[in-house]
Amino acid sequence: MKEAVSLNEATKKFGSVTAVDHATFAVEDQSFTVLLGPSGCGKTTLLRSIAGFYDLDEGQILIKGRDVTNVPPHKRNTGMVFQNYALFPHMKVFDNIAYGLRFRQFPKAEAEQRVRKVAGMLGIEHLLTRFPAQLSGGEQQRVAVARALVIEPEVLLLDEPLSNLDAKVRVHVRVELKKIQQQLGITAIHVTHDQEEALAIGDKIVVMNKGQVIQIGTPTEIYFKPKARFVADFIGTINLLKATVVKTTAKEVLLSVGPEMVLSASTDPEVALSDGQDATLSIRPESIEISSEKPTREGNVLHGEVKDTIFMGAVTRYFVQTGDLELIADVQGSDVPLKGSVYVSVDSSKLHILPELE
Repeated sequence: MKEAVSLNEATKKFGSVTAVDHATFAVEDQSFTVLLGPSGCGKTTLLRSIAGFYDLDEGQILIKGRDVTNVPPHKRNTGMVFQNYALFPHMKVFDNIAYGLRFRQFPKAEAEQRVRKVAGMLGIEHLLTRFPAQLSGGEQQRVAVARALVIEPEVLLLDEPLSNLDAKVRVHVRVELKKIQQQLGITAIHVTHDQEEALAIGDKIVVMNKGQVIQIGTPTEIYFKPKARFVADFIGTINLLKATVVKTTAKEVLLSVGPEMVLSASTDPEVALSDGQDATLSIRPESIEISSEKPTREGNVLHGEVKDTIFMGAVTRYFVQTGDLELIADVQGSDVPLKGSVYVSVDSSKLHILPELE
């Protein structure tokens, strides 16, 4: 793997508060990496440290193999898109985009060529003579991205650039961002607290909490195979069941989740378990099947009662009481919701085990 950005024990403090706590990970070249976590988790501080706006208290930052830990921002060759876009209100769109080129003293003809090229790529050529106040939120966002891209940075840094857009525009623009990143083959690091956004655009997701990197993985790994309870609980809706390991074999793990309630999960070679150990079993709602009659399959079938249903458009959400457990299940195409006594079942490959209760 060719690394575009590498962080080694990166730490940033503000007084007695540690905003980023010994973050260590690498960002693959030409990838779209998302820093994801709740507000105040340190993701924006980390991004701004990569940009050079904050000096690290400890650790090291490399960009394309070059140590930039003590290099000023304008010499790091990164492009930054801010949450509020930070466009100059007194400058027309053309001059906003060209600002970084003029700061670097590019010849006028080359600067104009670059501005028009990136404006064409983003579909904003017709806006070049307007002022920021005359633009919509989506148009301002494109101008901010154009300004970051026109200097041809080695790394594009995006600090929650979609948070000020309404829902429909946000979905459209995030698809555009991903497409542009792929077309240019540029490395992008994107900060967001929106789990859906992270899953939709990230090649890799770095989940942070309280200044620490909790897990790094693909969207599929983060969603279906969380390595910590925080990750499981933060990403979408999930069932987290307190369990005890009954028996482990090379292929499966049997776990007790209540009196006479034993479920089978596929063995995960990365999770070391022993008989009698406490664990947390995670099940995504869409992985659970519901039926009024007992399934013919063997194992992982529980009898329960529907306590409530919520119609959510594409799916109907069921709340099923089985023993002392309440399970959430999302079922597609449930025009006439099931009521009363039901059976819930789940494939063993869809169950994920967290080795410790947190």
